Amino acid sequence: MVVVIADNRERSSGIPELLTSMGVTVVFKQLDVSDYIISNRVAIERKSALDFISSIFDGRLFNQAFRLSDVYEQSIIIVENELIKLESLIKNPQIVRGALISLAIDYGVTVIFSQSINETAEFIKLAAEHEQKAGRKIIIHHKPKLSTIKDWQIYIIGSLPGIGPKLAEKLLSKFTTVRGVFQAKPSELEAIIGEERAKKILEIINAPFKQKTDESLLN
Repeated sequence: MVVVIADNRERSSGIPELLTSMGVTVVFKQLDVSDYIISNRVAIERKSALDFISSIFDGRLFNQAFRLSDVYEQSIIIVENELIKLESLIKNPQIVRGALISLAIDYGVTVIFSQSINETAEFIKLAAEHEQKAGRKIIIHHKPKLSTIKDWQIYIIGSLPGIGPKLAEKLLSKFTTVRGVFQAKPSELEAIIGEERAKKILEIINAPFKQKTDESLLN
């Protein structure tokens, strides 16, 4: 018997019903991290293509990737619908490609593209079968408790776009404090994380806060 744990918020998505029709037992729980858990080491997050792209620009994607990689050994983000069509609406599609590379290299998160919720359910079922046939039990891992100053420092810097835990430690080792990272010169950041990442981080740090999302990024 294949079992999948689904977040309560996924009840209305249609995917749990599809999984059930495929012979998968779906158990609903309130999950801190991810939408689906298929083993003690693998969690799955589901996003529409529009939400995926929006989350790149507002920073949510990398924050979620950080939390996933910090709790689960292997993480998967399934992106539904026509990402290629949405790329044509973005001023610089290279940003999306850069995000995909960052997810894989910096966070160890695999991105899978799905054309429909039916295909998403198939991916989840196959992944769950793969894990559970290997004898891996399902364990819900909760988001890490940030109990020390070091934990918080790595969390704050690591959740910046394209950074993650490893680069966060490098930046903090170089600049010694969170404030030091935020006050670093562009050339100093570039020397450690590269021009593109440095440019994006400085843009976020220096941009004035707006109550509404800047939709021009998607137009």
